[in-house]
This record gives sequence, structure tokens and C-alpha cells, in this order.
Amino acid sequence: MLRLLLLLAFTSSALCGQFTTSDVATRALGGTGLAREGGGAVWTSPAGIAYTTAPAARATVEQRFGLAELQLTSLAASFSGGLGVRLSHYGYAGFSSTLVDGLYARRLTDRLALGIALGVHRIRPPQHAPQHSLRTGMGVQYRVSERLRAGAVWRRDRTDLIGNSYACGVSYRPSELIDLSAELHFAAERGLHGRFGVSYQPVDVVVLRLGLNTAASELSGGIGYRLFQRWEVAVAVAYHEQLGISPLAGLILHPD
Repeated sequence: MLRLLLLLAFTSSALCGQFTTSDVATRALGGTGLAREGGGAVWTSPAGIAYTTAPAARATVEQRFGLAELQLTSLAASFSGGLGVRLSHYGYAGFSSTLVDGLYARRLTDRLALGIALGVHRIRPPQHAPQHSLRTGMGVQYRVSERLRAGAVWRRDRTDLIGNSYACGVSYRPSELIDLSAELHFAAERGLHGRFGVSYQPVDVVVLRLGLNTAASELSGGIGYRLFQRWEVAVAVAYHEQLGISPLAGLILHPD
């Protein structure tokens, strides 16, 4: 019965527009990334991919709440020239949710970048015809200084006003080893909430990540290990106070 209730809760959340997907590193950082640059921004802000210097990619598998039935898979890539694509899929027992987005970004000045996202969200309820909705979004990033960056995003996941969401945040690097992120997000269905993340790189090949998402009362954390300079193998776990633990694993191709 508990497993069924979790499935119903998660499916209801998806149908209400709260279904979110990202990569293993972003989830470990509490879903932050509005001010992140390059491949690290592909799931958070289209503006950030304007700084991609070489092809970057992220593939992730998540077992939501530790249940085999609730498996999410995602794949995203960004390329020099400000182009990007992201895809995700979740499904069980006749229900499926699929997201496909294309991204484009440009650097307007040395400090300012603007990006847009356009895609489709396909939901297929059990024994019903598939439903399609248009997804649009816009992001902006500004380099305040070498260590401080700011970003903001507007998203629209449905044709009504309830589908709109807004977010703004900053990322600060007090040193080359530490990156701190703090963001405010607003959506009509969830209200105003905060997201916070910190990454720490104790050695060249290891990065530690911690995060907090107050909307879901969710704590997260993870570790990544660099292989062959540009590749990283990463694992993470997110803990929801009511629904339990969600383990994640993924592979990241960094642009440098």
C-alpha cells in the first residue's frame, strides 16, 4: 500500500506541473544552477550554455524514492556556439512523461548572456490519449565579477498562467575550490521557496556536492570523480522528509 501511495503522489505531482528533471550534479546541489556557466547550466538556465567552450554532456538515472517503478532517465548536451538539447523520460504501468527541449544562447557582452528554451512535454496517462503541452523559457546571466555571477529564469510549462514559474539567484566562488549558490524560486502551485548548494573540490579529481531544496524539504549530496580529464562519474542521493531517499548515478562530459 505504501508503494502505491508513493506512486500516486509522484504521478499527481507530475500532472500538476511539479515534475522536474535534471542531472546528477544539479540534483546533488539542491537544484541550483541559475548562475552556473557552460554544461553545468543545461538543466537550469539556457543563458549559461553561452559560455560552453567545447561539447559537454550529462546522462543521469534516478530511482525516485528508492522505488524501481519510479525510474527517471535524462540526457542533455551543450555545444560551442550556444546550442543545447535536453531530454528526459519517466514511466510506469502505462503512464509516461517525456520532456524534449532545444536551447539557444548568446553572449551579448563580455558580462551579459541571454538564452531561450523551446520544447514539448508529453504526458500519456493510462488508457487515455497522450497530452502535449508547449514549454518555453528564457534566462539571463550577468558576471558581476570574476567570483560573483547572477542569473534569472522565466519558464512556462503550460498554456495557463499557473504554468509560469520564476527564479533568480547568485553563485559565488570564494576560492578556486568552493562554489556557493543561493536561489529564490516562485510558482503558483508551490509558492516561494529557496534552493541552496555548495560544491567543494578537495583534490583535482574529486568534487563534493551538498544541497537543500526548501520546496520539497529535501536534502541532497553527492560525489564526483574525474576520469581521463574531461569525464566524471558521479553519484548522489536526495532525501525527502516524507517520501524517502532517491539515489542517482550519472556520467558527465565536461567542456574542459
